[in-house]
Amino acid sequence: MRADIWALFVCAVLGTMPVVVLAQTPPEGAAQAPVDTAAAAAQKAVEEAAVKAAEEARLAAFNKPFRDTLLFAPAEVTALREAAAGRRTNEKFLEADKVELIPIDRKIKLSGIYYKDDNNWIVWMNGYKLHPRYLMPEIHKIQVKQDEVYLEWYDIGLNDVIKIKLRPHQIYDIVTGILYNDTAGGMSPDTGANR
Repeated sequence: MRADIWALFVCAVLGTMPVVVLAQTPPEGAAQAPVDTAAAAAQKAVEEAAVKAAEEARLAAFNKPFRDTLLFAPAEVTALREAAAGRRTNEKFLEADKVELIPIDRKIKLSGIYYKDDNNWIVWMNGYKLHPRYLMPEIHKIQVKQDEVYLEWYDIGLNDVIKIKLRPHQIYDIVTGILYNDTAGGMSPDTGANR
């Protein structure tokens, strides 16, 4: 390869402006060898610098600190940093990330009634013992009689109040809207062998 082409190549790689020198091409022989070794040395230096820069960039990507977290949500990380700095955290900001899940299997199960009068009764519903002073938060209104319960029940999935009448050992499936009798006698199917 000619020396003037090598000079242009080296200048292009190094990003410098080439200087055009108008001279005659030296005769073949001893003068061309020093130019070739200088160009080869410049090319080798450029290649080594490029390899070194690429390696430094790769190591910099691995050595930078990990700022994210695997355990906390972004809002919780912000609250932790605010608390560490001695500033009061905004609790409502944290509560905005909480999502209330709607259960798939929503049933109202009446297991039994003990009735003495309108103000003195006990109802076993969904595994809880209810009486006039203790009701579930879903119950808006309840009227207990000797052998049946009139119930107004708020369902989160429907976002509405259900009005229903239940007798002991009846189950109302809210999702399907079906009322059926509890044939297992108040026990779940997996506990039937332990009766």
